[in-house]
Amino acid sequence: MNLKMIVAAAGLACLTGCQQKKEASAEGVSVIDIAVHEDAVSCSLSEIADYSCVILPTSDSLLLGGEITRIRLSGDRIYVSDGTLLCQVDTAGNDLRIIQRKGEGPEEYHAISDFIIDENNRAWIDCRNTRTLKCYDWNNRMIQKIDLNMWVQSIHKEGANFYLYTGNFGLSQNDNCQLYVLNSESGQLEQHFKPIDPVKAKYLFTLDGNNFMQMHDQSFCFTQLFNDTIYSLTPKALLPRYVLNFDGQNIPASFFNRNYTDIADFFTQLHKEGRFAYGTDLFIDTGQTYWTSYFYQKECNLSVIPKDNPQKQVRITTLKIDQLFDYPVQLTETPIFASGNGTVTILLQPAEIMEYAEQHLSAEQQEALKQRIHFIEDQNPILLLVKPF
Repeated sequence: MNLKMIVAAAGLACLTGCQQKKEASAEGVSVIDIAVHEDAVSCSLSEIADYSCVILPTSDSLLLGGEITRIRLSGDRIYVSDGTLLCQVDTAGNDLRIIQRKGEGPEEYHAISDFIIDENNRAWIDCRNTRTLKCYDWNNRMIQKIDLNMWVQSIHKEGANFYLYTGNFGLSQNDNCQLYVLNSESGQLEQHFKPIDPVKAKYLFTLDGNNFMQMHDQSFCFTQLFNDTIYSLTPKALLPRYVLNFDGQNIPASFFNRNYTDIADFFTQLHKEGRFAYGTDLFIDTGQTYWTSYFYQKECNLSVIPKDNPQKQVRITTLKIDQLFDYPVQLTETPIFASGNGTVTILLQPAEIMEYAEQHLSAEQQEALKQRIHFIEDQNPILLLVKPF
């Protein structure tokens, strides 16, 4: 399932109501007003960002199956995982290298829950089911292993420190917080943040898409679905930096404290209300603008907010890709990744692009588009590397 489908079936503890107001009043915190009541628009991607198309190679050795779970950038390299393998390409789609060690052996991983690339171009793979971090080189050799005593669903690394995000899964003596700092050299946990709420832990779980996001000043922030606060993150502190105000339509804390049977019951009640904006799926401070995506009235929205004139913000539900004959990307149906280097990656399916072409373009345009995306049957996805203005 892509991230938008996950949001329809999962959640995470929210920090709203009086807690949100407290954080919004803290020193150094920016309150960002998001006009969810403005009419949503379709927007050409080139109006709000620079971008390029990366055609991933398709071959017997690289056929990405199922759902793309993570895309990251490091330098001029792109790293893509579908949960079973990890591939490395350059921004032209060349220089293919693959790590593929799925299995049950001691140097294999059960699945790739998340990964990061360290300063030595080694891949650290998080396997949530086996509670391990394993480091591989690009010759498919495991060169280090760290055993974890918790489920970890997403990771980030700066220097010797790993940041481990457990979400709202589990509540035990060894796993009672949502965010930990692990020293990779000692293998010891050195800090923890955000205790798990035992009430929400009974029903509210998530598989977040974008928890660690790079801002224009190279700092990193921590975000969560269903949390309207974005935090600055250091090894010693987790501090509120931005608070999102959805025209007063934020989910109140009291809503999360009701007695829900399960996650399906929670979403049934949430959609019955029909008036809340929720789910910080993506947040980027570009220096000139804020980009934030969220859900309102069951649709994924992207708000682009100029810092010097917030009244000129736009609320987008469809992006038109002008390089692909205005192919429309419905944000509710499309995975978007905060990939590092201040870049957002949008995932496109070639077969869906050609289906659009057959319905809306001339024969000449269809052929031109087919050549542009190097279309073949069972083709790997196309990546849009997007650098927001």
